[in-house]
Amino acid sequence: RNTSGRMARVHLKRAARLLGRATATGVVGGATAAVYLYQTRPGFERAVRFWCHAGPVVAHYWWERTCSKDGVDREARYERLHVHYAPDVLRTIEDLRGMFIKVGQVLSVRPEAVPDAIRAELR
Repeated sequence: RNTSGRMARVHLKRAARLLGRATATGVVGGATAAVYLYQTRPGFERAVRFWCHAGPVVAHYWWERTCSKDGVDREARYERLHVHYAPDVLRTIEDLRGMFIKVGQVLSVRPEAVPDAIRAELR
């Protein structure tokens, strides 16, 4: 009989279980650390709030860039996104307060750095 094949499957199953347990331990440990940092470090909490706002926007821009056919199509897609997300940019800045408000004030007068739709929302 093929005992070496059966032994290989047994070892593979054991390795898979061990990997699963190690992964679960890592996820639980990472989640615990994140909760601790979120509760005790204001800077971490603010970074999480920022990326909760910005992450979906960045992903949407990336998706539109990936789906665009050429430079003209990409610019048209970006322009629609600028108009769509301009109010969200303002809400994010107002939510995060402090330095973000100052940065928004500076960016509202810098046409080379920020699209017109977003600058108009920030004014």
